This record gives sequence, C-alpha cells and structure tokens, in this order.
Amino acid sequence: MATTLIRNAGRFCAHIQLRRAPHNARMMASVKHVVMFGFREGITREQIVDLKADFDAMPSKISEILEHESGLDMELPSGQNHPAGKNREFIWTCKFQNEVAYEAYARHPDHLAVLAKVKDLAQPGTRAAIQYRK
Repeated sequence: MATTLIRNAGRFCAHIQLRRAPHNARMMASVKHVVMFGFREGITREQIVDLKADFDAMPSKISEILEHESGLDMELPSGQNHPAGKNREFIWTCKFQNEVAYEAYARHPDHLAVLAKVKDLAQPGTRAAIQYRK
C-alpha cells in the first residue's frame, strides 16, 4: 500500500507540475523587448541623437533592464528601397529577467518619459515592437 501511495503521490505531483509549467516558464524565462520606429519629417539629427541618449540612459535608472542596445539605421540603399518597405530609423532592444520585470519597466516613470519624447518625434504608424521569451 505504501508503494501505491508513493506512486500515486508521484503522479499527483507530476500532474501539478504540468499544470503549473506555463506560469513557471513565464517567471523563469527571460524576456527580450525589441522596438523600432521612424522619425517625422523635419526632426533634426540633434533630436535623434538626444533621444538615443535617453534610451541608452534608461538602464542606469531602471534596474530591471539587464542588457540593452540601440542603433540608428545606416540608410543603405538596399534598406531604403526594399520591396517590403523602407527600413525603420531607430531600434532599441533590451532584456529582462522575466515578464514581471518587463511589466515593471513598461510602467516605470523614466520609461514613460522617454515614450513621451518618442511620441513627439516618431512618424505615426512606423512603430513595430515585440516581446518574446529568450
């Protein structure tokens, strides 16, 4: 009988682990965030460089950001004349420990301040973003 209980207990635990796996995966898998956009007509190079600096400063203000990278499009002819559409002009990628850390970043006041600047400078309709498990 003890063997039966142990076997049944093992099945019960395995069942619980299977049911909880999606939640645990969300809490354990790191999250990568990628966002790209283009700029409005008339935005100066200085404004773009300042915005890039704001993005690059976020990790010093938002502890949830584990890694980051930003870049400006090289404006190569193949990217400017691509059959699927012109390249975006700016990219920001960052990594978080998990979904909870990403959501904390998403609502962080320093992130929201940068987003306000993006709204002023970005060409409407050019933003593309994704968050995925890494």
